[in-house]
Amino acid sequence: MRNPFINRAGFLALLFVAIQTASAAESTRAPELVLISGEYEYESARTLPAFKQYLSTNYGFNCTYLERTKGEDIPGLDALDKADLVILFIRRMTLPEEQLAKIRRYVESGKPLIGLRTASHAFENWKEWDHDVLGGNYHNHYGDNLVSPIKIAPEATDHPILKGVKSGFPAGGSL
Repeated sequence: MRNPFINRAGFLALLFVAIQTASAAESTRAPELVLISGEYEYESARTLPAFKQYLSTNYGFNCTYLERTKGEDIPGLDALDKADLVILFIRRMTLPEEQLAKIRRYVESGKPLIGLRTASHAFENWKEWDHDVLGGNYHNHYGDNLVSPIKIAPEATDHPILKGVKSGFPAGGSL
């Protein structure tokens, strides 16, 4: 059975590869990815290590996996200093200020970040995160009847990364 997480996240990884390819002439080192699991409800502690292995094996990325401890702690956040991309799957954490500062520093660097699922409400002590970093407007969960139309910007229709992607489709959700 195929893992839908790998398929969706694989698309995001391919997008990152496309961006990195544009500047490949400047660097020969493999991109450094940091994957962070910080929730207990959606099994990111199982899926992110598998995704790490997938990205390392199939794309040659240097990947570091970090995981929330049983409390409000994510050891190893110094890895963000070398990261070219962070993939974050965190839910309602109150990180110690020293650790939160490392995430703020990474965000302020302007490097890319992908927030998965509950990342919209990742930090209890950084409520503006969703709006200021992800551009969202999370206020809580709602019914499953919300639908957003997804459309490709006209100037992007011929971009190679979008080959085979429908020009418009609905996306559902409850956030």
